Amino acid sequence: MQEPDQTPDSRPLVPFPSGELVYKKEAAQFLGVSLKTLEGYVNRGAVNKWKNTINGRTYYDKQELLKLLGSRLPQSRQVVVYCRAAGIPDQGAAGVSSRTRLQAQVDRVLGYCTAAGIRVDGVITDIGKAGNLTGRSGIDKIFDLTLRKQISMVVVETPDRLARFAGAEILERFLTWHGVELHVIQKGLYTEEYRDELKDDLTHLILESRALIEGAQTSPL
Repeated sequence: MQEPDQTPDSRPLVPFPSGELVYKKEAAQFLGVSLKTLEGYVNRGAVNKWKNTINGRTYYDKQELLKLLGSRLPQSRQVVVYCRAAGIPDQGAAGVSSRTRLQAQVDRVLGYCTAAGIRVDGVITDIGKAGNLTGRSGIDKIFDLTLRKQISMVVVETPDRLARFAGAEILERFLTWHGVELHVIQKGLYTEEYRDELKDDLTHLILESRALIEGAQTSPL
């Protein structure tokens, strides 16, 4: 990887990227801007671009993009972190409680925000399943803050921390329509805990569907 392209402001450039590299299209999508706007950031010296001498592609340093993202956030409204842990049985031989797993998730997300330069004004947490809103007062608080125009961004580790399947998309649209950005750190279920939770939810869904089908078959007309 060669040194980054020269920028018009001629500010000193670091000799090598320090973080994960992403292709320019992915970088633009991450920032939520067009490729032209991304190039404008380069021209203003807000971020460096790197060119691979082998394949000719242009890449960007994820750490620089994180810092740029943090600097672009509106400061007049709050930025909140939302974390949810399922109330499934404690995991592992020693047992890992829902509260322990929830705190670990909060620590990961806050660490990400610190690295990204994202100012966090509050942390909202819930313990409950993704498939319903029972007992999830944290979601109610996000709705309230959104409708009162008090927040500009909600940061979550994965989309299913808010809800699963179409529910996550519905909640994201609700936030977007009210001018709130949903920032998702990871698109997939990258921890074993989240994959186990999905299996548990799917098992309950199958059992509930079977019970409904059997009930319909035995019900009188």
